[in-house]
Amino acid sequence: MTTLPATLPATLPAALIVAAALQSGAPSSPPADDVARAAAKATSERGIAGELVLTTRGKPLRAKADQPITAPILARVIRSTVDADGIVTTRLGFIGTTAGVFDLAPLLEHADGTVATGLDPIPVAIESTLPETVGSDLFGGTESEPFHANRYRATLITIGILWIAVPIAVLVIRRLRRRAPEPVVPPAPPPSLADQLRPLVHSALAGTLDVAGRGQLELLLYSYWRERRGLGDLPQVEAVSALRRDDTAGELLVAVERWLHDRPDAANRSSERVEALLAPYRDAAAIEPPAPRAVAEAAR
Repeated sequence: MTTLPATLPATLPAALIVAAALQSGAPSSPPADDVARAAAKATSERGIAGELVLTTRGKPLRAKADQPITAPILARVIRSTVDADGIVTTRLGFIGTTAGVFDLAPLLEHADGTVATGLDPIPVAIESTLPETVGSDLFGGTESEPFHANRYRATLITIGILWIAVPIAVLVIRRLRRRAPEPVVPPAPPPSLADQLRPLVHSALAGTLDVAGRGQLELLLYSYWRERRGLGDLPQVEAVSALRRDDTAGELLVAVERWLHDRPDAANRSSERVEALLAPYRDAAAIEPPAPRAVAEAAR
């Protein structure tokens, strides 16, 4: 960065002072800062693009392609035209990342790639109201606070958390509101023949089975064993007598008769004995109860 000597004659033209203070890509020194800024052809905030219109003679201009992206100021030619009188009108854009006064002339060349000689200095001022650690003055102002990167990051993190948390909360609420399915109660199995005979057998065991109950018991057993023992052609009285003599079919009938007429010991009156006598009838479907008239005839 070039610094103006303190002994410069007061009669030097302001343009020479500006030219001595400017250097391509470097801001002016503090002693010449006020003079250079006053002579600037355009002013822009740091990080915000600025424009100016440049009038020259000769060939059209373009910006040099080898400008490093890390330079404190960059220039580009938006449009450069030549009229019939040879006057070149160039619309020039620039953007600076460092506050100061810069010369854009060294950043230009002729459109054919030749060096742009004879260009006067093109001073532009880059101003800033924010600290150097802030990227740009896009939201700058004397009363505004700098927008820190960590605040932007925290905002993005908060938005991301909310974006994930909302659907999760909806799923949780739906699951809590969903009623638990009612337990499926399996249907009760249909009654078996053993279920029909059990109350009659228990009555006989207790000695309370009457004549009608005994006749119902005999009819149920007769209905079950008639086809299994081929008793269809025999009268009912003879068929029941035949069942008493059968080792399997007559076991329950004989036990009931003993309970009604004798006094068996405790082992023969146990629940295990009852279930053992009913075991052959557990897999048999229940039989339609006999008519009262048939029960009365069987009891005679």
